[in-house]
Formats: sequence, C-alpha cells, structure tokens
Amino acid sequence: MIKFEVIIKPFFQEIKIKGTKNMNEDVQEFLYDALDEWGGFTMFDRKFDYHFLYDERPELYITDVTDDIEYGRGEEQDVKLIIEI
Repeated sequence: MIKFEVIIKPFFQEIKIKGTKNMNEDVQEFLYDALDEWGGFTMFDRKFDYHFLYDERPELYITDVTDDIEYGRGEEQDVKLIIEI
C-alpha cells in the first residue's frame, strides 16, 4: 500500500505528490494552471490519475488506474493534504 502526502502551494501553482511504500519514497511534482485539472503519473510501477479541484478550498484526489491489477483499478487512494502558503 502506498501512503500519499500531497503539498499544494497555491501562490506558486505547484503540486508535490510524495508516495511512501515499504520505507521507500518517490516524489512527483506538477504545475497547474486551471482550478479544475486532471493529470496522471506513475509511482512504484503503478499508474495513477489525480484530480486537482480548487473550489472553496484546494482538494486533490488520487485514483489507481493500473490495468494489470484488478483489485486496485478505480480505487481512490487515501491522501494527506498539506496547503503551504
């Protein structure tokens, strides 16, 4: 299981996704230019989509879209969200 920590910096329009699995860490960084944006990334040989939504407050959802793992496909992941001003 991958534990996700997401840091959003609204003034710089940056998203940093940190994933931890078995004491190993992987980091993906993205810039956003829309307040409702989709993207994708690969981490620990699994594929994920993310949905960034800044409506009343910033939110980010991560969904597992790995094709060869049936039990994980479409499953929304737990995310610890941190907003840095």
